[in-house]
Amino acid sequence: MSSNSEDLSPEPVKSYRDAALYCIERLEANNFEAYVVGGTVRDIFLGREISDLDLATSALPEEVHLVFSAHKVLDTGIKHGTVTLILPAADSELLLEITTYRLESTYSDARHPDQVEFTNSIEEDLARRDLTINAMACHPNRGILDPYGGQQDLKAEILRAVGKPRERYQEDALRILRTLRFAAELGFSIEEHTEQALLASCERLALVAAERLNVEFLRLITAAHSPRIMDKYWSVIAVFLPELSILADSDVRKSYLPQLNQLPAQVADRLAYLSALALLYRSADAAATICKRLKCSKSLTKEVSCLSEYAVRAIPVNKLSVDEARQHLSRFERSLEDLLLLKTLLGQSLEDIEEFRKIDQELSAANLNGLRSLDIDGQDLIALGFEGEAIGAALDNLYKAVLCENLPNDKATLLERANTYLHRI
Repeated sequence: MSSNSEDLSPEPVKSYRDAALYCIERLEANNFEAYVVGGTVRDIFLGREISDLDLATSALPEEVHLVFSAHKVLDTGIKHGTVTLILPAADSELLLEITTYRLESTYSDARHPDQVEFTNSIEEDLARRDLTINAMACHPNRGILDPYGGQQDLKAEILRAVGKPRERYQEDALRILRTLRFAAELGFSIEEHTEQALLASCERLALVAAERLNVEFLRLITAAHSPRIMDKYWSVIAVFLPELSILADSDVRKSYLPQLNQLPAQVADRLAYLSALALLYRSADAAATICKRLKCSKSLTKEVSCLSEYAVRAIPVNKLSVDEARQHLSRFERSLEDLLLLKTLLGQSLEDIEEFRKIDQELSAANLNGLRSLDIDGQDLIALGFEGEAIGAALDNLYKAVLCENLPNDKATLLERANTYLHRI
C-alpha cells in the first residue's frame, strides 16, 4: 500500500474537531474506515470540553504510519494496535490515539488480553468495551453508532456494562474501579446487574498493577461525587487499600466521608485526609503504607505523610509547636491553613483552630519561619567565638527566645544575648 498523501506540508489544525475530520478524511482517502470512539463521543453528548481524541480504524498500525507519513506517529501501544499521531496546532500540538479495530481473547492476568486479534468491524470493536456510554462511535457522515444504548443510559445517568457484566469484569478487573471512578465523576448510578457483577468480582482488583489502580483511584477521590461512592463501595476499595477497611464502620463513614468534598480537589489533600482517618482508627503508618500500595511518587508520599501526621497529632497551642508545623509544611509549599482545614474536618475544636490561626498570623507578621528567619547566622556566632555544636545550640536558643520571650529579632540584640551563652560554655 502507498499513502495517498496530498498534504506533505499540512496546515495546523484549530481544534480536536478539525483534527478528527482531517484524520478520518485521510484514512478514508486511503480506503480505510475510521470513527471517533470512546470517551470522546461520551463527552460530546455530555457537553464536556474535549481534552483528548480517540479514533478507531480498520487500518493496521503500519498502515496508519504510511497514511500519516507527513507527521510524527509514535508506537505508544503497538502490541494492542495503538499509535499516537501528533498534529501541529495553532499554538501547540494535538495528540490523537488511533487504534485498529480489535477483538480480545481471555485475560489470564485479569488485566491484559492473552492475545489481540484485529478485525475490520467497528461493531466487533465496540463489543469489547466496558460500559455502554463508552461503546459509541461517531462519524461525520454516517452519524452515531450506538449498538448498546449508550445515549439512553447517558440521559438516564446510568452506568451499564456492555453485554454480560460478569464477563466484562472477569476479563479486565480494572474496569471495576473504572466504573466507580466514572460514577464519582459523573454522578451516575450503577445499573443493578452491573453493580452485582462488580461487587461479586471485586476481589480480582488485587490482581491489578498498582500503577493502574493509582490512576483510577486518585481520580475517584478528587471527583465531585467521591463521598457517595466511597460510602457505598468502600468494600471494593478496601480490596486494594485494606487500611480503608475502617470505613466498614457506618459511623465513621457518616462522620467523615461527607466532608471529603470540603477539601480542595487535590490528590495530596484528599489522600492525606483518608490516611489521617486510618491513623486515627488503626494504622500507625497509614499514609506511607497507602502511598506504597498505590506506588505514589516519593514527593507525594512525603507530603501526604506530613499532612496526615500533623492532622491527627495533638499540637500544643503555642508558638514553638505551631512554628515547627509551619516549617515542616513549608517544605511542600503548604500553609498552616491547609493543615487547619484537615484538623477542622477531623474534629479539632474551633477554639483551638482560631488560636492556631492567631499564632500563625503573628509569626507571619514577624517574618518568623525557622532559624533562617534570624537576623544573625552561624558566621556571626563564629566571629563571637562559638565553635562546633555550640553554634547550632546557640541559634536554637536565640530562636526560642525570639518566639517565646519576644526577644527583638535584630542583630545587635541577638548578639548581646548570644554573648551570655558564650560565657556559659
